[in-house]
Amino acid sequence: EANPGARRMFDELGIKPESSNFFSVLDEEIKKRIAAHEEIRNFETVIRNGGKRMDALIDGDYVMVEYELYLIFIVRDITLQKEDQRKIAFLAYHDTLTRLPNRTYFFEKFDEALNEAKLNEKKLGVAIIDLDDFKEINDDHGHLVGDQALMHFADHLRRVFTPPEVAVRFGGDEFAVLFPCVDSPQPIIEKFDQLRGLLEENRLKAGD
Repeated sequence: EANPGARRMFDELGIKPESSNFFSVLDEEIKKRIAAHEEIRNFETVIRNGGKRMDALIDGDYVMVEYELYLIFIVRDITLQKEDQRKIAFLAYHDTLTRLPNRTYFFEKFDEALNEAKLNEKKLGVAIIDLDDFKEINDDHGHLVGDQALMHFADHLRRVFTPPEVAVRFGGDEFAVLFPCVDSPQPIIEKFDQLRGLLEENRLKAGD
């Protein structure tokens, strides 16, 4: 049996909480706890049904009624809170304009790559990129066009430099690329030749 609030919440997922399919969408860990009559407190999980999902916080308690054991579930929809947490976590490590990783992310990955390179007796590469005449773009065409230029360049960085390479925006018109465990400069040179070629083919015009 479910209260009206629970029915409304699960209606959005296409689930009837009173039916057996409610338990079929629960996390395997919580099913094990129910089967063992174990305590359920502040259990975070994701409830999915088809393409729909809900982040949930679940508490459960067991009660005996006329010699039969019942489980009382309290389910809270915490989807919005979890989305906010994910956004905050993303923004801590990413540039808001270009959506590239930021300086903080770069130096964390740099420390990891440096330790790995030492262990494997390899080298790592770092390229620092400044966009020529970027100040003139802002002065002559305005900051909106300048932002377009930064996003255009960032999109091409993403296309060329792929994991384990790490392309980031440091700030302003300064970008960087980390190359973990490289054997020679040649692959790095080839990647930048590829980037130049793409930028030549896809020149950005003011207003695009």
